[in-house]
Amino acid sequence: RHPSQISSVAQLSRSFETSPLLMDSHKALNNYSSDLGVYGVPYTATSSDYHPLKASGETKETKIVPSSLTHIFQDEANEGNEIMRVDSNSSGPQRYVFTSRKTAAQVGAYFLMDYEASRPPTLPSDFETITRTQLMLYRIHFSWPWRMFVNIAILVLFLSHTQNMLVTAIMHTCVILIFAVEIQMTEKMYGTDPKEDTRHGDRKLVRPMAAFLFFLGLESWMWYLFSTEIPLQRESPPVFCAIFKPLVFFYVSAKARDSLEALWRISRIVMRVLVVEFGLILTFAAVGCRMFGSKHDSFHSLTASWLSLFELSTTVVNPSLWMPMYLEAKSQSVFFVAFIITCVFYYHSLVLSVVFQTYIQAVTEIHERSASDREDAVRLSFLALMKDGRPDYISISSVRKCLQIVRPHYNTLKLKALLEIVDPSNEHLVDYDTFRQRIRYALNASIRTARTATSFAMGVELIAVTVAVLNFIYVIMVTSEWDATWFDRIRVGLGSLITLFGLLELVIRFNPLRFQHFAPITRLNPFFDGLALVAAMTSLIGVVQYASGFEESIDTGRAVDFLLLGRAIDMIRVMRFFPIFRDVVRRSADVLPAMAGPLVLVLSVVHIFVFLGIAIWGGAIDVEALLANNDLTPLYCLNNFNTYTEGLITMFNVAVVNDWHAIAEVYLYAERNGSPLIVYTFFVSAICITVFIMLNVITAFFVESFVTKRHDPADDNLGDDKEVQHRGFKIRTGENSNVKRILKSSTHVSESIEDDEPSSTSPDIEPEPSVSSTASSAEIFSFDIYEREGFDNIMRTVAGSSDAEQEAFARSVCNYFEIFESLASGREKVGYMICCQQSMNRFGNRRFQTSARGFTTDDTLHKVVSDMHSEVLALTTRKNNFEDKCLVRTFPHQSDATKILEISATLLRYQPAATLLVSRIKPASLPAVPDKLVK
Repeated sequence: RHPSQISSVAQLSRSFETSPLLMDSHKALNNYSSDLGVYGVPYTATSSDYHPLKASGETKETKIVPSSLTHIFQDEANEGNEIMRVDSNSSGPQRYVFTSRKTAAQVGAYFLMDYEASRPPTLPSDFETITRTQLMLYRIHFSWPWRMFVNIAILVLFLSHTQNMLVTAIMHTCVILIFAVEIQMTEKMYGTDPKEDTRHGDRKLVRPMAAFLFFLGLESWMWYLFSTEIPLQRESPPVFCAIFKPLVFFYVSAKARDSLEALWRISRIVMRVLVVEFGLILTFAAVGCRMFGSKHDSFHSLTASWLSLFELSTTVVNPSLWMPMYLEAKSQSVFFVAFIITCVFYYHSLVLSVVFQTYIQAVTEIHERSASDREDAVRLSFLALMKDGRPDYISISSVRKCLQIVRPHYNTLKLKALLEIVDPSNEHLVDYDTFRQRIRYALNASIRTARTATSFAMGVELIAVTVAVLNFIYVIMVTSEWDATWFDRIRVGLGSLITLFGLLELVIRFNPLRFQHFAPITRLNPFFDGLALVAAMTSLIGVVQYASGFEESIDTGRAVDFLLLGRAIDMIRVMRFFPIFRDVVRRSADVLPAMAGPLVLVLSVVHIFVFLGIAIWGGAIDVEALLANNDLTPLYCLNNFNTYTEGLITMFNVAVVNDWHAIAEVYLYAERNGSPLIVYTFFVSAICITVFIMLNVITAFFVESFVTKRHDPADDNLGDDKEVQHRGFKIRTGENSNVKRILKSSTHVSESIEDDEPSSTSPDIEPEPSVSSTASSAEIFSFDIYEREGFDNIMRTVAGSSDAEQEAFARSVCNYFEIFESLASGREKVGYMICCQQSMNRFGNRRFQTSARGFTTDDTLHKVVSDMHSEVLALTTRKNNFEDKCLVRTFPHQSDATKILEISATLLRYQPAATLLVSRIKPASLPAVPDKLVK
């Protein structure tokens, strides 16, 4: 079971490429024959009780679409809402296919988009129930304008805490209407009964969301109508339902739901660690109370001593707390040094390690649990692209139409590059095994025009470097104390000239006129070039200021010097020429979306504490009176909860930790609830939850996801496509790893992507634009293929695993089994298969597939393997112990009642998950093991 034990055996076995395992044996068999097996010919519907649009064992009555629907799509004006018909060319059971190739490509593309976004299939798996309304809702719901609209509504919801209750009620009402439309849209798009839907976690929150929105609107308008009749001690009444506003995060974001579940899983062990830390501080507090209580107020009682040492553990009173004792006797410093080493250096590091490791492990388990849904999205996409009479493979033209929808901004040449990833053998036909393996590489590929060092590109690069250096020197000279009369005379003119040259360089790089054969050496970057554009526009405003005669107002400080402000922003341009800084920016763009879940948890915790602070001390801090209080740190009374925005600033300062004890002292002078018990309970709880738990998760997440080893085991499999770099460390990005350059001819592309069927049979398919209209027949284009660092890759990096490592583990296990079989030649032969959850690859011997013939169909066997693999992973996440157990299913022979097929599955490795499945034929006379868990 241990990888180290199995990997040592792999060195004794022969190479996997020469072994008769399924993954490599099927590569030499591209004739789509029935001998290829379950992973070579998936979904050949030959059994009367199974068709690929229904899960195995499903007996629900299927709706049959009349054959007259085959002509619906020939006339756009007569389109109905049905999009399926029965395959008249299928020799097996009734199988549904899409009556329009354009609609099939659309449905297949939507399933691939679900896979790419790491979400379960959105549309129903029963294709006959999909309607045009659902397709339209999908297109609207996941479009960037609507998602941006929903995000703006969330922002308005959290900023709706105003002093005017009418404004607050109106803002809440607008947000309620938007989310009412969102809920209605998603419910209609899913289609299935919410009680039977176990895939979409947001459906479990529909009723809580509806209740929250109803009571939020009701309370807002009730306060507006009746707040004047109720005596209050604050300027505006609190909307108590507002504490549940983070619920919208968990309804909208699946990552937030997964993070919340992971946090709930680790809460018990984290609380134990924090209790141990509190007990450790209590021990030191008792000692300190006995040693220093008679002379120092900070240790006069056990409570005061504990609070003082807790503040010291957060380093906010170090060394001011123990310097008086150190003055009395230098030997007393031993107590405080021992406490700092124990609690700060050791135990806080232990808390960081425990929080990070347990959280990452929990969220990785949750992410792997949903991997079966993503694989199901690939399977449904394949089924959607199947055509009449082709139950076992799809044409490459169908894949092209699907990828056109997934990548609408790709031209024909780039689509051809994606198709070569899906169909590297250029056979124009793809079976399911090839599709499920290759389509994820195509979706993770980012194809960009290769950058070549032409004379024009080098000139643009020279302008960029010159502008960056001159601007950097210009800002340093203007803002420093250096003074020269000659520079004062040319300051405005030089700044204007640098601005114009910087704007010219940006215009050339953006290439708004789309000149052919032009590509700067450095690619456009939203961060660097976006800031450069903002800086140029800001400086242009400054140029207009000086031209309009505002120089005197700028010199006297009555007006902002926009020219200098823009030039100061543009200093970031210099950092673009440092590879390490570019890698940090690119990696941040990859990591931040993956951190949506932890960030939502942090924001939710901050919101809850802000709202609790408003409920406890809203309007209780008199800023003008406390500004004159000499016992408080000056201006710290501005950290209050009188308004929501002021509460956010207060909690931000508390999360930074520095001087949180001084902020807490302000609330001891509050007009109400100024008890030390209430004040310090609130702030100590805020420190423990926001700093010790949430911020530690984010900090450790960043550390693990940024720096990776320079030598990746995956590089060993790239062959000549990539030169393996020297060992070391780097910041991994999509542009410095797994880069491959390819050459494409426009003529070759035009000839190779033609449909395998006449266009007259598909009136709804839009004609492919010709490449020859924009490029000559002999023209060669070069592209760079980068690997996108999506959410799955980020989670694998954080978890410290890779596809190559998992596949190497599976191959070593298979080699181990081969050696065992060769040494035990007279024993019973069994079929075995290793399922890798992370890479979605499967390894095994041919006997696993051949032994199932006569008991079940190839399609059903494939579905059984996927289901048992998913069930084993789901069982491991439950509270019951799954060790030394396996999942067993039995199948009777279709014609011989004396035989049964038994398939057993167990977890071979926990993380990254790998499942072992074993098949054997047993006499029916022996007691069969039912479908259950056995020891």
